[in-house]
Amino acid sequence: MRIINTLIIILLLLFSAAAGYLYFESFNRNKQLTALLEESRNVKASLQEEIAQLSIDQDNLRKENERLRQESLDYLKKQQEINQERKKMEDALKEQISKIKELETKIENKEKEIQELEEANLKLADINDLASNVAMIKQRARIQELQADLVALKKEYNKQEAIMHYNLGVSYAKGKNYEIAIDEYEKALELNPEDPDIHYNLGVIYDEWRRNPKRAVEHYRKYLELRPEAVDIDEVRDWIERLEIEF
Repeated sequence: MRIINTLIIILLLLFSAAAGYLYFESFNRNKQLTALLEESRNVKASLQEEIAQLSIDQDNLRKENERLRQESLDYLKKQQEINQERKKMEDALKEQISKIKELETKIENKEKEIQELEEANLKLADINDLASNVAMIKQRARIQELQADLVALKKEYNKQEAIMHYNLGVSYAKGKNYEIAIDEYEKALELNPEDPDIHYNLGVIYDEWRRNPKRAVEHYRKYLELRPEAVDIDEVRDWIERLEIEF
């Protein structure tokens, strides 16, 4: 009986020890699982933050791509407009050059005809008879007609050449080659000093780009003098007042 009791006590002790061990193992395992669960939650929260940031970055990138695409389209449109404007300027320049060459040919022909008539008159003067005198009178009248035509042709020639230099000035100014633009405008002024548009454009260049208020005012004043009923007369006067303070 005592042996049985001892065995029962031993079994109870073993059972208690096993139960304690199992409880300890379960506690540790639960602790590990809790730690893993917490770590998993932290990882999940971190991933969610990263996903949210990626979404924001993706949205910003999409907006940036859209902005760049629009800028590219605007640039292409602007470039196309510039090319069209350049083509128009080139065509206008070719037309001006063609007109100038045509006028040069006409002037040369008129001068040649005048020279031939003057030489013929010299020969007729040596003959000095009625027929030759009549011929000389007719040729002198013709020479006067030719000289009048020549004056008109040279005037038109200067006008067309001035237009050519003006168009070149506009083209260079649009390309921001202001020094060359000034040279072209000055050449146009030598041929046509009473053109208000040339003075206006020179005024703008000296005002906004060369920072020469005195020269700008000179050209603005000349512009108003030549075009007293200009639609922008008040605006140009304001520019003059602003620039005169800088003298």
